[in-house]
This record gives sequence, structure tokens and C-alpha cells, in this order.
Amino acid sequence: LIGYNHSRSAEVFATAKATSKQIRKFKLSSKRSSNEPTPIFIVGMPRSGTTLLEQILSSHSQVQGAGELRYMDEYGRSLVYGNQRASKTTLTDVRKSYIERVSGLSRGKTYVTDTMPQNFLHIGLIFSIIPEAKIIHMQRQAEVVCWSNFSRNFNMKALGYSFEIHDTVGYYNLYSDLMRFWHELYPKQIYNVDYEKLVDDQSSQIESLLEYLHLEPEDLCFTPELNKRVVQTASKDQVTLPIYQGSSNAWKNFEPFLDTAFALLDP
Repeated sequence: LIGYNHSRSAEVFATAKATSKQIRKFKLSSKRSSNEPTPIFIVGMPRSGTTLLEQILSSHSQVQGAGELRYMDEYGRSLVYGNQRASKTTLTDVRKSYIERVSGLSRGKTYVTDTMPQNFLHIGLIFSIIPEAKIIHMQRQAEVVCWSNFSRNFNMKALGYSFEIHDTVGYYNLYSDLMRFWHELYPKQIYNVDYEKLVDDQSSQIESLLEYLHLEPEDLCFTPELNKRVVQTASKDQVTLPIYQGSSNAWKNFEPFLDTAFALLDP
């Protein structure tokens, strides 16, 4: 009924890699004006902790949380998926359209977060049109992420892979391979946050993240459960609680019934 096709997903990921070479030829120079916010793109698989990370950052007085925005896909997908050739003009147009939209959401703050997880497909475009952007990659144990995607009844055709466990594993492997590609292409430009390390050593992990963003630590960043910002993602209930580890073990209760699907996960 969903009509999900893993081969089609594989084509999309391969195309994102291929078009990035052409897009990079026309990379724009950083030209942020004083009244424009700097976007922080929080990427990763759905259910990896991206919403929690946004709650932490948006607790800071200089960061506005804008949620999961579709703007980069809306304005840039034709370039990323090869339906339009890259040029200085097309890249400039995408930048202008995106920055105008997020500026309207930033409330005058220095940074604005975009937490659309699948922006990992657009990292090549992002660095080419917004060189000053910050990209934070949220990582979490593969089995935990796959189980959480599969067990959640997403009402989104874009997450059609999540309705079958082997498709979920296959999609995760595509994502994992693509992130390795971006890390090789943009070494030291993507900041990784490990969910397990974050919950085990909250203070030092958050301090390091704020240092990367050149932000002074503020007390509210360490108590994201107190953030009154409205959350509309599938994690809206979890982020009202203090950071905790327990949910990472839920998949083990079902391991005997997974038909060795997780054995197919990339190491």
C-alpha cells in the first residue's frame, strides 16, 4: 500500500553523491549579512535524537529552534536529484530563498536550527550555498535507530521504508554510507554528536557542542526538559523528560523475532 521501493531509495542516494561534484564547482563564497541568522542543520536518521539536540540548543538565548523545515528540499531538490544543472545563478537563488524563509523564523537570533533529519541528502548543496552553515550529525546505535523507526507508525510516505524491518535496515545502510561520503568530502566540517555519550556525560558533551558553535554555556541548555518550545515531531513526549538512556534497550525484547535482520547492518 505504501509503495516503497528500496531500489528507488538507492538511486536517490547515489544521485545525491553524483550531483555534489557538479554543485561544488559553483560553490558560493560566504556572504552572510549582519541581519541574517546562521543556520544550524541537525541531521541524522529519524529517531536518533535530533529533536532532543534541538531542544538543547534552542534553550540558548542566541538560538531559535525552527523545527523540521522542508525548505532545503523544496528549493534544492531539483539540483540534488539532477533535474536542474547547477550554476552560480541557481545556487544563489536557492540560498536567497532558503535564507529569506528561515530569517522570518529566527526572531532576530544569531542562529536558527533546521532539524529535518533527511537534510543529510543535501549536505553537499548546503555547504555550497551556505558555507557559514553549521551541520551537526546526530548518531545513535544502529539497532536502536532501526527498531525505533520500525516500531513507530509514521504517517509519512517519505518514511515508507519503516514499515518493513529489512527495508529499514537497508535504508539505514544507505544513510550510513552517505554520511561516510560526506565526512570524506568535508573533513572536520561536520560535527558529530553521539547519543549514547550525550546521555552518559551530558555536561561535557553539551559544553563541547556550544564551544563548536562559539556560544557561551547557559544553564538552560543543560535542562532541555524545561524548554517550553512546542515540539511537533514523534519525540514530543520524550523531550519533556530529563535526558535518559532506558529507551535504547527496548529493541532487545524483540530480538528473537527480528529474523536476523540486524545482522545485515553495516558495521
